[in-house]
Amino acid sequence: MILVTVGSQLPFDRLVRAVETWARAAGRTDVVFQVGDGGHRPDGFEAVERLEPDAFDAAVSEAELVVGHAGTGTIMAALEAGRPVVCLARREALGETRNDHQVATLERFRTRDGVTGTADEADLPARIDDALRAGPPAEALGPFARGPLVDRLRSFLEEYVQRPGGDR
Repeated sequence: MILVTVGSQLPFDRLVRAVETWARAAGRTDVVFQVGDGGHRPDGFEAVERLEPDAFDAAVSEAELVVGHAGTGTIMAALEAGRPVVCLARREALGETRNDHQVATLERFRTRDGVTGTADEADLPARIDDALRAGPPAEALGPFARGPLVDRLRSFLEEYVQRPGGDR
């Protein structure tokens, strides 16, 4: 099963539509979409508005692949469970977030933890295919990882907002 999650704060139909298109082309019917407040519900696929935290963690653990925005919760849950994760970062230019912090978050996790992703949905199918071919990481980080991951991310974001043009 592939779990697609948009998180719980903003609609993210761009992600849902991109994965739906990929899944149809790939012949994958085992995709579960957590669509949040988005307006698009893919036909022929399981779609739920929100998963409660325990149900979300269970779905991540059962997933062959997690696809989401570049939110820290999604990334950390996948890394802790040892599931590959592909992210489509929300972009300020498209009105999806107030700054490009998800682009920066994705870059940070990609560099340090091997998270795959893009800010352009045209690149998403290739990233998904690559992640499925590669399979899960050699080892799950486990629940102990959340603290160090948050600390690293907090440090990076503090540096990011200090840069010229960074958002405070």
